[in-house]
Amino acid sequence: MPSDELVEFAAKLAFRAVVNVPELLFNKYVARYFHSVGRYVTMIITLGFVRIPSSLRMVPQGTRPKPTLQDWLALIVGIAVWCGAAALVIWAYV
Repeated sequence: MPSDELVEFAAKLAFRAVVNVPELLFNKYVARYFHSVGRYVTMIITLGFVRIPSSLRMVPQGTRPKPTLQDWLALIVGIAVWCGAAALVIWAYV
């Protein structure tokens, strides 16, 4: 009986995590983390030839920063690297 309850709890937790992924990814702090990981990985892979500016760059007063193609690239690379690293860790324990 307790194992059924644990499985049900784990399933509910996993479902809530999957539903909240877009909210988590577009949270400004998490997005900045993935952006910085993507920036550094891109810089390492290209041996420093491609440098993506920080997501904390200054914009004129009263305007909102608009993400560029490089910002989206850094975010996607950061998410991919993090997911790949997590998959490797899980695979190592299985």
